[in-house]
Amino acid sequence: QLSRLFAAGNGCGPEAQREIARSLRGILGERLFVPPPDGPSELTFEAVAGRVLVRDKPSRCVPELLALVSIANVRIAGTQKGGSSRVPEDGWRKARLAAAAAA
Repeated sequence: QLSRLFAAGNGCGPEAQREIARSLRGILGERLFVPPPDGPSELTFEAVAGRVLVRDKPSRCVPELLALVSIANVRIAGTQKGGSSRVPEDGWRKARLAAAAAA
C-alpha cells in the first residue's frame, strides 16, 4: 500500500487552517497519519503504509494543523537568501505538545 502526501496550504489564514485540520481528521479518519505529540520520529514504511501524511511549514501552522504535520517544509541555512526557517528539534517538540494540549 502506497502512502499519500497532503501539502497543507500554509498560505491560508488561521481559520482556514483550522478547517483544513478538522476536514482532514473527519474525512480521512484512521487513514490520516498523526505523529506522536512528543516530537518527530523516524517514519517507517510499516507505520505509514496506506496512510496520508501532512506536509507543511511548522512555523506557520495553527496548533490544530501542526498536530497533523509529519513532514516539515524547511529551508536549510545558507541555501536561500534570508537565512534559515529551520525548526530546532526542541522547538518542534514544544510546538507539538502545545498543539496536543490545545486539541
